[in-house]
Amino acid sequence: MLNKDSGEDLVANGTFQADEISVFSIAGNKKHELQFSTDSTAYFFTDQEIGWETGPEKASYELRLNPSTTLPFIYETRKVSEDCCTFFELVRFEMDSVERLFITQQNLFQLRI
Repeated sequence: MLNKDSGEDLVANGTFQADEISVFSIAGNKKHELQFSTDSTAYFFTDQEIGWETGPEKASYELRLNPSTTLPFIYETRKVSEDCCTFFELVRFEMDSVERLFITQQNLFQLRI
């Protein structure tokens, strides 16, 4: 998560604390446990649970940055089976007032807040 004006990482600069950040599934009524890692300039968060709840009725989530800052978002997936494999495909990802950039080489979303 970066400051959209300065480009600074919002965890590295102390705006948010990594241990306070979580994703909450509205449909599942549960908090997802995030794993995070860091290099010298940026923090990276991984949600292993998101995407398993498929369909538009299960696509509402909240990114909880701290007790007073919550960003609602839509992360809709669908289950796909082909060539003897089953996987989950992203249908849409929407987060109002936040710029999102998908970085293909690293398979991650960068959020600019």
